[in-house]
Amino acid sequence: MNYSSALSLAIRARAIADTTLVGSGGYVATTGLRRTFAGQDAAFPYIIYHFSDVSNDEAFRTETYIQRVDWHVFVPEEPQAVAPDPFLLADNIVTRLMGDWSAQTYGTGPTYGFNRWQPTVSGWSPNPFEHTGTTNQDEPGVLHRIVQFQIRMNKAGA
Repeated sequence: MNYSSALSLAIRARAIADTTLVGSGGYVATTGLRRTFAGQDAAFPYIIYHFSDVSNDEAFRTETYIQRVDWHVFVPEEPQAVAPDPFLLADNIVTRLMGDWSAQTYGTGPTYGFNRWQPTVSGWSPNPFEHTGTTNQDEPGVLHRIVQFQIRMNKAGA
């Protein structure tokens, strides 16, 4: 199982390419896109993509894994300059993470977001990402959304 680094880089590149989501003028600054959980001093809003679980899937003649990727969205609960309407900002970030797959022509992928996006990972033939659920785990002072996806990673050439 040696795809995690390449998959992580592909996910990050996809998120950064969505300038409505990440970057100057985006919902989240580039420094707010993280691979690991932030410390207490992290500036809001920020998002984390996290490889939370992996399981082996029997495919007989090739290595196949089901990798779960969770996106954690953190927005301040109280209105601030970065989030005058915190609930709307949290919803907008979740919407961008989901993407526009359902608005596309049959058989094509999304132009942004992760639901049904099929990354390129050298040495592997991944299936498109599938959205498996979204949950709220708000904490005092913080809106916390978790957007969950899974992807089937098949070893190429077997």
